[in-house]
Amino acid sequence: MKKIKDALRVVTAHITKRYFPYYANLILNNSCNMKCAYCYKRFYSRKTAVMNTDEALTVVDNLAKAGTRQICILGGEPLLRDDLGRIVAAIKKRGIRCGINTNGILVKDKIALIKDLDYVHISLDGGKEANDLNRGRGTYDKIVEALEAVVNRTGTSLGIACTLTKNNLASIEELAHIAQRYKAPVSFFILMSQENEQGVMATSPLAPAWPEYLAAIDTIVRLKKSGLPIRSSYTLFDLTKKWPYQTRQDTVFGKPSFKWIRCYAGKFYCTIDTDSRIYPCPRLIGGVDALSSLEDGFQNAFQHAGKKNPCTACNIMCYNELNLSFGLNPETLARYAMKRGHTL
Repeated sequence: MKKIKDALRVVTAHITKRYFPYYANLILNNSCNMKCAYCYKRFYSRKTAVMNTDEALTVVDNLAKAGTRQICILGGEPLLRDDLGRIVAAIKKRGIRCGINTNGILVKDKIALIKDLDYVHISLDGGKEANDLNRGRGTYDKIVEALEAVVNRTGTSLGIACTLTKNNLASIEELAHIAQRYKAPVSFFILMSQENEQGVMATSPLAPAWPEYLAAIDTIVRLKKSGLPIRSSYTLFDLTKKWPYQTRQDTVFGKPSFKWIRCYAGKFYCTIDTDSRIYPCPRLIGGVDALSSLEDGFQNAFQHAGKKNPCTACNIMCYNELNLSFGLNPETLARYAMKRGHTL
């Protein structure tokens, strides 16, 4: 019944153009206990102030009043926060689904908190050699221990997140079988352009050539059809392969000359940074003007984010999956109805 009501609210918002943040990313801290080779915003070196506990609780309250149904807590590494349990409890008390994205290193130590979550997404980039090239020597063993802890000690829904780079294209099938072992659907992501050490957005040296990505998507689709637990929809993979640029350009501004997935960032979902500013999505943090949800008023800041979203289309897979959902794509809605996804 809740899913039907949620779907009707989204349909109503489409009709009335009165959008609301059904889904929100909440970035609580920039600190991280890892230094992955492809970190797209160099979170290990960002200087933005951490959102304190009272501010976080106020943001949660504002999201609840705005009609938010799901919050995903991001970092940095969110499990570094000692007050995370209190914030999760506040989210759950308001009837909002809550999950986190984590590198997995602290999962075993924070297993009591993990039990209180609706879902946890743990980053793993392939088998041992491939993962450790991306995420640091020795991290594979710790991440696998985290997967085992979630499966054996909690009832929390588990997913794996994998970023595709030159280091792990040959490890896709191995990772799919790891996902099967832990009953943890894996989501694959294309490596976005990122800030270099000078703070300039540039193509990552770890980014494969586009034809290599296309071959990787073919492999992923083949594995999905074989029954291995791969989360994204066939529609998404098909449209990703049709991306017209053979470069690392991630986004299109203005009216595109090709059929693509409409962006609903700033309409049905948003990202709140550590300084409480609301952005359409994490990719745009620091790249567009944003208002503070605490100082400028939540609704004002959310509506401003929607107006300031410059993107018409992008090839960032995780957000296109959201866009398909909020665009009422039949395949993604069917997955939602069958409880295979975490969002509408």
